[in-house]
Amino acid sequence: SYDRLLNQTGVGLVRPLVWDHPDDPQCFNRVDAWMFGDYLLAAPVVDRGQSRKPIYLPDGSWTDYFRGTRYVGGQTIDYAVDPSTWMDIPLFIRQGAIIPSMEVMNYVGERPLTNVDVDIFPDTRPTSFNYYDDDGVTYDYEQGSYFQQVMTAQDCGDAVRLTISARTGSFTPPLRSYTCRIHGKVAAAVTVDGRPLARFGDRGALLAGIEEGWMGGSDIYGAVTYAKVAAGRARQIVVHERPAAPPTGDPSTSER
Repeated sequence: SYDRLLNQTGVGLVRPLVWDHPDDPQCFNRVDAWMFGDYLLAAPVVDRGQSRKPIYLPDGSWTDYFRGTRYVGGQTIDYAVDPSTWMDIPLFIRQGAIIPSMEVMNYVGERPLTNVDVDIFPDTRPTSFNYYDDDGVTYDYEQGSYFQQVMTAQDCGDAVRLTISARTGSFTPPLRSYTCRIHGKVAAAVTVDGRPLARFGDRGALLAGIEEGWMGGSDIYGAVTYAKVAAGRARQIVVHERPAAPPTGDPSTSER
């Protein structure tokens, strides 16, 4: 469950592993890796010429951010790195992660941010992320001028449920849509608030258009379902792994 809002508690994005795993003695005094937010574990390589690095992954399921490899937590892995380029950045995603990202900009506000990508790695227990924005300049957020929505995801077996709460705050950003990438599922259908979402056959058309919609595909993490929905509105999104059963009494299922 989501029980802390970093912008309200002052808890830093970067924190030691023991913060999230106080009962794991392997995390005591470990300084070669740390959590970046709730869902990312960073273990940078800092020794010259190092070609392999032992990395301890705490309890849970973890996915290599850059390579897509999956690991069971509670073990130390032997991680290969390239000592000639120093371009390897060991970074791991904890299962349950909800990770928003945006297009690269040279400075804040260079272009209006109209779409946010949201990578979702659903777990069998519900996990949440608080999406927050304000004008970034004034203290008007103290009087309620901010934009906030809570996203909650859960893998329910044959479906993934993603709930986006109603917005709070009076600030209106240029944000128009969320493109949710639900990893681990290729949908048979996607519904929003109980209604079928339009299916697209072309990813470019889905991302470029203003309409809500979905499509299936794959990436380095495996199966993925893209679901694009309007921002700023409450949404109940369900990614169905199997087609919905026809209603009772449907002539197509009755005996003849």
